[in-house]
Amino acid sequence: MNFEQAVKLHQTGELDKARQAYAEILEKEPLNSAVLNLMGVLLLQKGETDSALKHLEQAVELNPCAPYLENYALGWFCKGEFLKAAQNYEKALEKEETLHAHEQAQKCYEKLGMFDKVLVHLEKIHEFRPDDIDCVRKIASLYKTHREYEKAIEFYEKSIQLVPDDYIAMNNEGLCYEGIGEFCKAKCCYERSLNVRKNYEAFHNLGVLCRKFHDFDGSIELLKKALLMKPDSIESKVSLGMSYLSKKDFHNGYKYYVKRNPKLRAQYKNPWDGKKHPDKTLLIHFDGGHGDQLMFCRYLRYLEGWFKEIKLLVYPGLLDLFKFNFPDLTVMLPEQDFTPYDYSVNIMELHYNLGMDFEHIPAFESYLCAPEERISFFKDRYFDTDRRKIGLFWQGNPKVFKNRAIPLKKLEPLFGHDDIEFYSLEKGDSLNQIEDFPKIVNLEPELNSFSDTAGALMNLDLLITIDTGIAHLAGALGVKTYLLLPYSSEWRWFSDTEKTPWYPNFTLFKQEKEGDWEEVVKRIDKALD
Repeated sequence: MNFEQAVKLHQTGELDKARQAYAEILEKEPLNSAVLNLMGVLLLQKGETDSALKHLEQAVELNPCAPYLENYALGWFCKGEFLKAAQNYEKALEKEETLHAHEQAQKCYEKLGMFDKVLVHLEKIHEFRPDDIDCVRKIASLYKTHREYEKAIEFYEKSIQLVPDDYIAMNNEGLCYEGIGEFCKAKCCYERSLNVRKNYEAFHNLGVLCRKFHDFDGSIELLKKALLMKPDSIESKVSLGMSYLSKKDFHNGYKYYVKRNPKLRAQYKNPWDGKKHPDKTLLIHFDGGHGDQLMFCRYLRYLEGWFKEIKLLVYPGLLDLFKFNFPDLTVMLPEQDFTPYDYSVNIMELHYNLGMDFEHIPAFESYLCAPEERISFFKDRYFDTDRRKIGLFWQGNPKVFKNRAIPLKKLEPLFGHDDIEFYSLEKGDSLNQIEDFPKIVNLEPELNSFSDTAGALMNLDLLITIDTGIAHLAGALGVKTYLLLPYSSEWRWFSDTEKTPWYPNFTLFKQEKEGDWEEVVKRIDKALD
């Protein structure tokens, strides 16, 4: 049987006959690359991947043309060797650029989670098929997921050009504009989306955005509309709660805010009813960050005598500090065995359970103490100077505090005061920024816990910081603090005052427009004179 007859059998689906025909040819012509290639393809069709790869490898060695390389790549794909498959699709593309090879390479890189490579091939597919809406949407979504918002916006615009009523793309484009701080453009996108179709996502996102504009009533109205469309949305309930809290409506705020993190809440039995139970045990757990624990631990003193025992779960970094300050409580780490207990409550909900609203925030001058030994240690080693001693914290974890962080370089106007010694309380990669400011004293080698940090803070005349756990620690200790806040700050700082009921020693320096730290620094500089 000749080659043409064998191919015809293959094309008509007579695989066993075609296989026999290819085998007969290969007995006579073992180096026939065309037959080796087709035999490999047939074996893949029959699920005999290893044997297929042997034939395809031989074909490629004899003739490394694009079609053979693509088939060889397919063999590796079928075997689950996605990197080898991708490498061979890349070799095929070097020989001849085809839509199919780009599509297959993109699939391989998706399996490998190689975002950059996926996008390279998706954009090539887009060049081949510029009107492929699914491809455009996929590119936009990937850029959005990986926070390359400008590129995402470009492709969401293309999506809207292809489908003018694509309200989903309009909504997602709004999220991207928020990601780059273009809030007015984001607002327009959400409104465009709602004009096309009333949809949950745009109601929710616009409601959240209104809070950033300090339009709390508008935010509440929109979030209620979102909840009418999706009544079980935890995200919208929490956002609604934050909008109420931002306008100092604690009752309605916490009614919704406590809906957050249902999986975590489900771990703890018997929510506390807010009553005294002198013969029972209360477990106080947490979500949120270190700052939340430091902020809300002020309410612990109100529980004296209410329970036989109180077990307090804390982050590891806070363990020593809380044991020192709350010797009558059983302070534990979450990974320890905290059973048994009778009731449980989140530390951030203590004031809600105690019936304390905004008018009853206990604004203590201080409610935590630093160990005297740590205060003395830092005083002797670092603070023996007659100059004003000012601490700095400007970045923290960039993933968590992205819009709150300020580059150290932007604080440079403050460093012209000859009577001030500046101290850094930063840890991690942010310390690289100190290299340009060698006069700043780096305390990082001694800051191994919040007890250490507390000892350092108590030696300061002033702390200048962004909104982090360090800020709340300073507030709890009664340290004078200048707090730098973005325009769209957290609800707890409210929006209408330079002072805060949480910490009497704080002065708030909030951006007057999103992203403008220069004006904030000017005000701080003036305050330092």
